[in-house]
Amino acid sequence: MIVTSSAQQHSTWTKVHLDAIRGAAALIVTLGHARGLFFSSLTGKTGFHELTIGDEAVMVFFVLSGYLVGGSVLRDMRAGTWNWSSYLTKRLVRLWVVLVPAVFIGVLIDSIGFHYLAGSGSIYSSPPGQIYVLPENGSQIRSIPVIAGNILFLQTIFVPTLGTNVTLWSLANEFWYYMLFPMGMLAFRYGTDTLSRLAYGVGIAVIAWLIGAHNSILFLTWLSGAAMSILPRRIPARQANRVASIAGLLFVMFFLGVKRLHLPLYLAELAVAVAVCALIYAVKCQTTPCTSQRYSRFADWSSKISYSLYLTHLPFLILGCALLHTPWQMSPMTPVLLAKFSLDCVAAIAWATLIYHLFESKTDAVRSAVISIMRKRLGSPS
Repeated sequence: MIVTSSAQQHSTWTKVHLDAIRGAAALIVTLGHARGLFFSSLTGKTGFHELTIGDEAVMVFFVLSGYLVGGSVLRDMRAGTWNWSSYLTKRLVRLWVVLVPAVFIGVLIDSIGFHYLAGSGSIYSSPPGQIYVLPENGSQIRSIPVIAGNILFLQTIFVPTLGTNVTLWSLANEFWYYMLFPMGMLAFRYGTDTLSRLAYGVGIAVIAWLIGAHNSILFLTWLSGAAMSILPRRIPARQANRVASIAGLLFVMFFLGVKRLHLPLYLAELAVAVAVCALIYAVKCQTTPCTSQRYSRFADWSSKISYSLYLTHLPFLILGCALLHTPWQMSPMTPVLLAKFSLDCVAAIAWATLIYHLFESKTDAVRSAVISIMRKRLGSPS
């Protein structure tokens, strides 16, 4: 839901910019996947072990998550109000309100595609040249363990990502980063008893082993965002607007050009995280009221649908591709193909907006209901 103009007038540039960054990241992931369904790469071949613009956008999400969620954990711990029950309830409700329906809707879309549209030449026949539709996807969507594993954040750990929705990989990272951060803070916090320190240390080691070396290294991107949340604002208000504008321009240039540096994947991902941190720091110092209502409205809308868009766009895009682009082949950009690409993207964004209104917009109400039930039955603090 779009907030009223009076509310937007009281939003700071910091909030509006952060909303815009999150919304833009989701849109970039969507456009990047759609590009891979319709056009040849503009920058060369890409694969699972090469940095893509979608990977860069996920690094933006990780840093933002560390900044917002990690910052909240640090503030609550400092105030002495943090506890596992409230924290896990809020985090799980936030994730599951969209994830659970997205998983089953993805299964439904994939089932339709593989059952009705998998003829010769269709992208559902897993043609060479694309990396989204694999021969095993059809059996995955009928596997209860795979479905349950993706709901329980065990994808890429014990089960594969579900069907064609390969974007679900980052949800496992997100959840386990949510676990690792407070464990680490509690393990090293003054006053924690020795037995608890040992238990948290074992928990951290087990999680790091489960998620693997790459995803453990990516936790540094999340931690960098949390660090930005406690870094004092040092840029004077009168200079913050100019600094934020320059930081934004430099970030866009780096974001678009980092792939040309040919860095190893780990270093490229961490470099993007550092760039995001620099941008967030400049933005967090821009605390004056936002004066652009159009920009504020767009930032608010794109941010609100970003999670729903991220979780639901790829199966929908692939279904659209099968309907619009069969026989499938990777082709250079042409006016006709560009029109099909644009139609598929607009439809996916509209679809995600519908999903947002059906599910994600109810997050606060569901969270309040769950917390109320826990307080009544278990005496859990809010």
